[in-house]
Amino acid sequence: MHNKKYYILSGILLLLAGLILTTSDAAAKNIIHFFGTLLNKQLNETFWSIGFAHAGVELILAASLLFLFILFFNKYPLQTLILASCAWILSFVFYVLTDTVNIPFHDDYFFLRFLNNYSTNRDLGEIFSQNNESRLIFMKALCVLLFHLHSFNIKTLAIVANLCLFGSVLLMFKSIHLEMKNKMLLLLALTILIFQFEFYDSSVWAAGALYSSCTIFFAFTAIYFLTSRIRNGFSLSLVFAVLSVMSCGVGFITLAIGLFILVFRKRIKECIIWAVTAILLFLFYFHNYSFAYEHYCFGFSFEISIYRIITCILFSFTFLGSPTQFLYQTTSPMILGAFIWIFFLFLTYKKYFTKNSTIYYMLLFILLTSLIPAVFRQNITIYEGINMRYGIYSIMAISCCVIALTEIINTQKFKMFIRFALPLFIIFHLLTSIFFYPEVILRKEQMVTMIQNFKRTGVPSMPQPYSQYVADDAKFLLNECSKKNIYKIPD
Repeated sequence: MHNKKYYILSGILLLLAGLILTTSDAAAKNIIHFFGTLLNKQLNETFWSIGFAHAGVELILAASLLFLFILFFNKYPLQTLILASCAWILSFVFYVLTDTVNIPFHDDYFFLRFLNNYSTNRDLGEIFSQNNESRLIFMKALCVLLFHLHSFNIKTLAIVANLCLFGSVLLMFKSIHLEMKNKMLLLLALTILIFQFEFYDSSVWAAGALYSSCTIFFAFTAIYFLTSRIRNGFSLSLVFAVLSVMSCGVGFITLAIGLFILVFRKRIKECIIWAVTAILLFLFYFHNYSFAYEHYCFGFSFEISIYRIITCILFSFTFLGSPTQFLYQTTSPMILGAFIWIFFLFLTYKKYFTKNSTIYYMLLFILLTSLIPAVFRQNITIYEGINMRYGIYSIMAISCCVIALTEIINTQKFKMFIRFALPLFIIFHLLTSIFFYPEVILRKEQMVTMIQNFKRTGVPSMPQPYSQYVADDAKFLLNECSKKNIYKIPD
């Protein structure tokens, strides 16, 4: 009874805080002023007000779900957990659909440039051409499909990427080895942890989302089928491993991990088929491949030195811990990333791969991916590790660690962990609303302004710092793609 009163009081406080933040501009301004004074810094009221308003909505959601638990959890535990998890996911979906627009941003002009060329020569061979470090075969094939269906839309591309995000979470959930009630409790914790806007570049920005979320989904699917006893699992795994390569060059890590799994399990015949496929794909991928500077924004070098090795390690730490980059600092990401590596080594020592090989190899895929940018890009800085497009990788790594931890502790410790993790993840979720969600809104507003300016003056322009994300040939591409009915400029 005492705990019930505590939960009711907590729910009331969360609800009041949420209502105040969503209905009172003065409350948000007072908080912003307080922290501005504390930091001795002038804070942007517009930016932070958006963040606090969004956090207010999330507080109301948290309070509503807490009341739901108080009323129904004891009688309907599984149904309550499913409903709560769906509520967090639907909240995320609502904002993604609302805040994603059919307007190109930064690398999105790549889609227009590619389709403009394709519409002229109809050369399917262009799908396999190199762009930067990768051959973006999946992206281009998807664009061609939408083009022929007369339904190319940048927002559609972002939706496809987010479907891949949901697929990755579903695969992790299916891979959890816990009793159903604990499994559902863990799912709730993971939905709160994952479905937020720290990695907004991989949720509302089409190019960034496709490049990251689809690659992770294909890699996770390949690992899932290869490590699960599913009929035709090997064939499905090989298909998705190839798709991961076609989505991004780091997909070769999937092939390497798959080969290791087959060798380790002494599946000789399948190992030979996998190896032959990997070799043929490697030869195809790197045929006429260029390591020229224009394909690498930081240059390319195989130079090996102590400094390069240390940079690579520190970059990996920062990359993996990037969800804690609040105020755009690298200290806490580096600490968290180091802990993830240490925990992985601990899992290896404990032979966790014999308990849950799917989660273990999913985590290994992300750890190895975190090393790639610093290995192949010369003069890359550690600060680049907190790039928003990498956030989806790191949040998946943290999720795998959470799953692994819950599977190696006993039931009593699991209950203690959940009681600690749920409030912690909610706090993290709220902080991402405050620190990162405003960027989504401000970027959207600038993109709308840009397209309105273009329709009025014929010049696609945005103010700093967004002006750098408008392609030099944006005017040409917008005009040409509009004339050819490739892309419809939104009203």
